[in-house]
Amino acid sequence: MQMYCESAIDDKFEPSMLTWKAERIQAFDKWPNSHEQAQYSTGFNQVQKPSDNTNDLVLPADVQKLTEQSIPIYETLREFRMRV
Repeated sequence: MQMYCESAIDDKFEPSMLTWKAERIQAFDKWPNSHEQAQYSTGFNQVQKPSDNTNDLVLPADVQKLTEQSIPIYETLREFRMRV
């Protein structure tokens, strides 16, 4: 976050940027069940794995196809990422 602030947007990083108050965001109401984890979070946390001990994520065929088609684009964009 500090690198992003100082390099990409030319702003001073403040540690307080890493936490916030959990609250309902009215704009998210148009997408029910899509943003609960984000709007009720209080900071950046590690994503929890499902508790069913499933390591493999099964995607619908159309999502899998789109993901595979997107990888070359992602790899091209990755070349321009900020380096730590």
